[in-house]
Amino acid sequence: MRRKEFSITEEAEIREFLQEMSFGFLGTVGEDGWSRVTPLNFVYDGEHFYFHGSLAGEKMKQITRDPQVCFTVAKEYAIIPSCFTDPKLACPAH
Repeated sequence: MRRKEFSITEEAEIREFLQEMSFGFLGTVGEDGWSRVTPLNFVYDGEHFYFHGSLAGEKMKQITRDPQVCFTVAKEYAIIPSCFTDPKLACPAH
C-alpha cells in the first residue's frame, strides 16, 4: 500500500475492522475467463466469512468451479474533491 498511514498490519486490528464492516466485493472468474465482481453483504465472525446469497446462481457456479477468489472490503474515509465537482480543487481526475 502506497499510503502507509492507511495500512493495517496487526491481525487483531484486521479482525476488528472486518467485524465492523458489512459490505464487500467478491471477485471470481466466469466460465469465459473474464473476471466478475459481485457486491454483497457479509458477516465475519472472527474466523469465517458468511456471504448473503443463494446456493444457486452464477456466483456459486464460479466459486465451485474455481475456489480461488478475491474478497475486498473498504471503509470510505472521505470523498476526495476533484475537478468534476470544482475545477479549482487540488485533486483533478482525468
